[in-house]
Amino acid sequence: MSPSFSSNLDACGQRSAPNCPEAFVPLLSPEAARKAKQALFACGLTPEAFLETAAERVWCALRSRPAPAHVSKAWLVLTGPGHTGAIGWAVARKAAESGVHVSVVPLASERKPLTEAQRRLALAQGVCERANIPSEAALSSHSMIVDALFGVELTEHLPPEAQALVRTLERFHAQSFAPKLPVVALDVPSGLCARTGRVLGKQNSCAVQASETYVLGAHKTGLLCERALRFSGKLHFLPLGFANARAADAALLNFPLRFDFLSKQGDEHKLSRGEALVVAGSPAFPGAGLLALEGLCALSPGYVRLATRSAALKRRVLASRPEIIHGGAGEHFFPRARVGVFGCGLPEPLEEEGEHWAQAVPSEAVCVLDGAWCLPHVVSRFRDKGTTVVVTPHAREFSRLCPDIAQDLQCGKLSKADAASEAARALKCFVLLKGPYSACASPEGRVLQSLCVDPSLARAGTGDTLAGVLAGVLLHGRFAKIPVLELIAFAVELHSRASPKATDTRASARSHIANIARCVAQNVQIVF
Repeated sequence: MSPSFSSNLDACGQRSAPNCPEAFVPLLSPEAARKAKQALFACGLTPEAFLETAAERVWCALRSRPAPAHVSKAWLVLTGPGHTGAIGWAVARKAAESGVHVSVVPLASERKPLTEAQRRLALAQGVCERANIPSEAALSSHSMIVDALFGVELTEHLPPEAQALVRTLERFHAQSFAPKLPVVALDVPSGLCARTGRVLGKQNSCAVQASETYVLGAHKTGLLCERALRFSGKLHFLPLGFANARAADAALLNFPLRFDFLSKQGDEHKLSRGEALVVAGSPAFPGAGLLALEGLCALSPGYVRLATRSAALKRRVLASRPEIIHGGAGEHFFPRARVGVFGCGLPEPLEEEGEHWAQAVPSEAVCVLDGAWCLPHVVSRFRDKGTTVVVTPHAREFSRLCPDIAQDLQCGKLSKADAASEAARALKCFVLLKGPYSACASPEGRVLQSLCVDPSLARAGTGDTLAGVLAGVLLHGRFAKIPVLELIAFAVELHSRASPKATDTRASARSHIANIARCVAQNVQIVF
């Protein structure tokens, strides 16, 4: 059975760019991106041809943007001394050739030879070079600003003249009467660390705040961190022929979903794929267990068993889901369990409780630990039994699960992908680090990371729903012999894409689960 991605429609019926498992979009550190580019040069591609390709991709993307009606069709391009600046000059030349009035502000007199060559070509084509940083009043005459200052080339804070320009942009956009000009950054907003997403330099340093970032060749790990969001804006990927992500640091998982592995054969029965066990819900939080169960049932499992301390949850499940079997913690063995979900709405387990459940499930099971069960000693108990463990912490739970790694992530020493990878290696289990740009990692350190940033998911209960969806995906996927990491990726994508719109005031956990169930029902068929 092939992995759970394809190139048709995504889970919500939206057309997506064609991708396949053999062509995951790379997510690279700056060093790995440079290495991938050098590999292209070693195959015969020249730097000039590479630059021209990048500039053409950027120009095609920029010209498709609608210009604001309140200003003239004029662009301002900010260029630096390196190859990102060279791309900026080439883009300016292509825009001028098409009749766009383009002004360029070069922030360095000493340029690399390739950059200087592109400058001369652009000036010959009619591009206007400005010697001074434009005033706030002059900025209002432009329809777009392109940041081609430094990209990934910068390793320390912006030079003084660049910082002065960034401060001018900040003051301009802070004026309530000024129109919000789109600022498009090339590859990485200048001043931002491409590896970790932090602002380079000391506390008073600054970086360009872009409304959009055109990422060239490979996504950079630093851009997929929450701290980078207010600088990067919306991300657009422009492929340049880099090596695929099978040999890369990590890969993005923002792909169309394929539901083949969820389809059931005509001769299957309720236990063909094993039993799903849910240990969730407490007197204080009965709803968490219900959301996990409903998320699981949206994937149409054959047999589900619930163990809970909550009488309210038992009554609710009996009324709405009578097919679910109730089994208490006193039962000593669950030989048919192939997937278990532990922790939704539960407090931190007592010593004997964690030990009991670690021994109760068979060694071939996959155990999802959520909420207060995301603790190192709980992970080790399940892992030592031989089960496959998946932990699903959000940021606060991650600080308890891996305090040192979480601290490095928070202070900007690690990217989210690096943090998930290090945690998975240290805990020897699968880690799903939830939040914007959720990252999932295998015990070997391989990472798949989502491009989803959806404010509507930032509410109570979405993590419980995800735990249930993940359990359902794992139950079917393990039967189909699909790798666990790709199943986690599938669950994250399905959960995020089926979320209600952030602008929908009626959005709720129920409408989210209904969307998930609808996606599954529309895409799964019985196979005879």
